[in-house]
Amino acid sequence: DILDAVWKGALIDRRTMFNRLSTIRPKLGGFVAPIAKTDSTVRLEGVVVTDLQLLQDFVERAKAESSGEAMQLLRAGLELVEGPPFDGPMFEWAYTLQLHSAALTLIRESALALVDLALDSGDFKLARTAVAAGLRSARLSDELYQARMRVEAAAGNPAGVREAYNELVLLLDELDGGYEPHEDTQRLLAELVSKRLSA
Repeated sequence: DILDAVWKGALIDRRTMFNRLSTIRPKLGGFVAPIAKTDSTVRLEGVVVTDLQLLQDFVERAKAESSGEAMQLLRAGLELVEGPPFDGPMFEWAYTLQLHSAALTLIRESALALVDLALDSGDFKLARTAVAAGLRSARLSDELYQARMRVEAAAGNPAGVREAYNELVLLLDELDGGYEPHEDTQRLLAELVSKRLSA
């Protein structure tokens, strides 16, 4: 509901909303219009898309491209990620519709795909950028920390591997319940440390 989204539940007359819409429509190229003046529903034209939709488009286009072009597309998509999706009390509907979890999955999988491509090409800087973008939205993701550990191992930075693992441990310690990194993450740490010692 646009009244809740913009005015956060404040008591606003619907006429006020439609007056504001009339003011901003020219600035949006007329791409927003009320469906009916009997409620607070508005219609957006098809050319108006969300950052999440743009990211999905980049991901789909990347699947059909060479690895070099795919990396550029995924990087462009992940540059849209500024933080956790649907972050705020006004986005309860996104949780109800499971859009929040879908967005997290899309961002995480996009970041992991870019990490793999970047590592294959030896571009550690881009791989780190991909991990950082993913962690901006899901800062407790074991999979992303595993990717970060793999990146640092591939870059010959054993201290970075342990730093990534220890950062996750500290973040989990802040949660109630005494969580630990997933057993796969613990196993990866042992594996990477073992490889380093045997090298």
